[in-house]
Amino acid sequence: MPLLHLHGRTYDIDLIAFDKDGTLLDFDHMWGNLFDDWLGKLATATGASPELRQRLNETVGCNPATRGVVADSPLAVATLSKIQVACMTVLYQHGRTWHEAEQLVSAVAAQAETTITADLVRPLGDVAGTFAHLRAQGFRLALITSDDRALTEATLPLLGIEQLVEILVCGDDPIPNKPAPDGLWHIGRVLGVAPHRMAMVGDTASDMVCGRAAGVGLCVGIAGGAGDALKLAQTADVVLGSVAELGSVKDKQIVATCVSPRLSCKPTGAAEGAPCSPYPATAVVEGTTPAPRATKS
Repeated sequence: MPLLHLHGRTYDIDLIAFDKDGTLLDFDHMWGNLFDDWLGKLATATGASPELRQRLNETVGCNPATRGVVADSPLAVATLSKIQVACMTVLYQHGRTWHEAEQLVSAVAAQAETTITADLVRPLGDVAGTFAHLRAQGFRLALITSDDRALTEATLPLLGIEQLVEILVCGDDPIPNKPAPDGLWHIGRVLGVAPHRMAMVGDTASDMVCGRAAGVGLCVGIAGGAGDALKLAQTADVVLGSVAELGSVKDKQIVATCVSPRLSCKPTGAAEGAPCSPYPATAVVEGTTPAPRATKS
């Protein structure tokens, strides 16, 4: 079995589940730009005053001056459908009927459907190399994100990891979203991995709360993403500068620098075993048709 060594502790982990935005790629660069444009189109469609545009920005967590994302805001942690509801609420509070608000936001959202292009995807370090190395060491890899499945599947090839991730759980899947633990439990059921043999890696406290609620063996925070740094440190077992730190290898064991260990973090058994062989790639959620990961990202 592959072993994780973090801050002098050994973790007997079989599977690592990663968040996507802010963990694997630059959150502000992608979503700050996309939503600044989207909110601009919504403001134009509604004939919005500067006050309303400001209120939309504040509500979703978009900073128009920097095209950045406010830490732990709806834009940072919520699904796209929930962010749209937040925008509808703002329009309703500014004099639109609820049905008018729904129609306006839905129409603009449909027009603003964006094909993810390479210029929007800025990996945080050597993501592809790190994932390839983790798989070679025997770790199974999963992705659990608040982003919609179509956008996520379009992003993975641009990160170079579509052949390395076995299963996706996305924001529009029929599974309760993070921080609910259901997505991690689903991953465990599909791949046959117990929660205590999983690690959750993400950039927000929501990711860490999700991992803890699921009973995973390790919660790893990634600094510099869309989450509040203090809250991340308070909820993670360890905080790393990037996922690349998981790829530092010594004698087939992963060594990473711990930034903020929690006293509650406990080591698991350290008995060595043969690394797992690569598994057939599947991406399924309950109620959907399985899709081979080797041919569909």
